[in-house]
Amino acid sequence: MDSQLAPSTVLVVDDNRDTVDLTAAILKHHGFRALSAYDADTAIKAASVFCPQASLLDLGMPGCDGYQLVHILRQLPGMEHTLFICISGYGSDQDRERSLAEGFAYHLVKPVEWEEMLHLLGRA
Repeated sequence: MDSQLAPSTVLVVDDNRDTVDLTAAILKHHGFRALSAYDADTAIKAASVFCPQASLLDLGMPGCDGYQLVHILRQLPGMEHTLFICISGYGSDQDRERSLAEGFAYHLVKPVEWEEMLHLLGRA
């Protein structure tokens, strides 16, 4: 992705607050506007208002998991072209295949290699 086209607003969603806060801090350090959400409801509200250009979603969240959430977010006005990246502890071949089939562009396994994440967001 060309850095001129790189997303400027990134929604970070995970039920682990430390993960969200650290990821958001790294993104902000690299010039992104990071929106933090610790559950699906907050993520949907934030996405509805800010229409992020990219979303980093955890899969294993209580209630609405990342697979369900990516489908909901894609239906929101302005989110049709959002880059969805799965960040999860689930890393088997089946997990990767499913996340891609469900609408994620990339599947990163925790602990995340920050340079890889930034590269995918176009800011490496």
